[in-house]
Amino acid sequence: PEHYPGYGTRGNGSSQAYDTGYKIPAGQQDNAHMGVYSLTSSGSNASDIGNANSAINCRSLGTADTAFSRVNGATAGSATSLDGLGIFIANRTGALSADNKMWKRGAVIQASTSASAVPDATYNLWVAGRNGATPEYSGRTMAFWTIGTGIPDAVLTAYSLIIENVCSRLSASYTAA
Repeated sequence: PEHYPGYGTRGNGSSQAYDTGYKIPAGQQDNAHMGVYSLTSSGSNASDIGNANSAINCRSLGTADTAFSRVNGATAGSATSLDGLGIFIANRTGALSADNKMWKRGAVIQASTSASAVPDATYNLWVAGRNGATPEYSGRTMAFWTIGTGIPDAVLTAYSLIIENVCSRLSASYTAA
């Protein structure tokens, strides 16, 4: 992907993504998060971060003003999202479908309909796309990615705000893009 100083990186939407070299370990099946800070709102059906079998994916904005996410789940949840700007975090903190939520700028916008599933052990996580038998490549400009263990709801709002503030101070604010 191409780097834009002061803003972030952008894939070409057809063949470019970053391979993180990381797979969600089986021990984190019910305890994982991933997120992306998107600077562009253009619609796309390509995932912005994820791996095969849709086990983990987070889309800032689909072509029908819809954001999709799931973390170690069999199906994706969706929510209306009129723009694809700012920090989006897919977060799983337990085995129930209610424990698999998507957050946008510090607020829950979707609770998944999917209970926990074993993490994909074949494909590494990609950023600016989704790794798998049928890969996807995002063309959005993104300034920040986050991957790790699940974050308690009470902490996730503050974490989102920190990311928004850091990106803004680094001149990677979606309001300036």
